[in-house]
Amino acid sequence: MWQDTTDAQRQHADKLAEEIREKMEEIVDQIVVLDNTYTLEKTRNYITFEKKKPSLIDRIHYKRVALITLIALLAAYCFCALRKKMKGGQTAGPQEETAAAPEREEVR
Repeated sequence: MWQDTTDAQRQHADKLAEEIREKMEEIVDQIVVLDNTYTLEKTRNYITFEKKKPSLIDRIHYKRVALITLIALLAAYCFCALRKKMKGGQTAGPQEETAAAPEREEVR
């Protein structure tokens, strides 16, 4: 069969084979680029580190809580002192009657 072919036919077949090889090389190059791009996108952020959400105990700022508590106690003390001063030094409880009460004698 190959013996019946002419040189022109062989050259034409070689030319077609070369065109097929070149097109296959282009396709392989495109596949390599596509595969590299796909691999890069797939592995992007593959290794990630997430910060642990803090618990309630971790979120409490002890210095801030202590400062707010101190301010609240100071405000309560000032309020009570101002209230006492506005009432003329009187306390909210019953007045002392011990000074006006007569002393009792002890019976033997």
